Amino acid sequence: MSTPPLAASGMAPGPFAGPQAQQAAREVNTASLCRIGQETVQDIVYRTMEIFQLLRNMQKLKQKNQQLKQIMDQLRNLIWDINAMLAMRN
Repeated sequence: MSTPPLAASGMAPGPFAGPQAQQAAREVNTASLCRIGQETVQDIVYRTMEIFQLLRNMQKLKQKNQQLKQIMDQLRNLIWDINAMLAMRN
């Protein structure tokens, strides 16, 4: 009795080694590949949206910081002027 030829994976081919079984396996793999691809794309889109949200928040913070800097400069100038007036009074 002879042994069956080994498949490419090193194992003997199973009972579903015909062309129809290979086509069915290929369809399952294609479906799985499409599902994995869809999940990957959704993950990329979600993470991209997170990045843009963070950038938008950073831009708002930068604007707030600039406004605070302007207010601090105005207060510094006001205090400088008050000190100058007090020095001239004495």
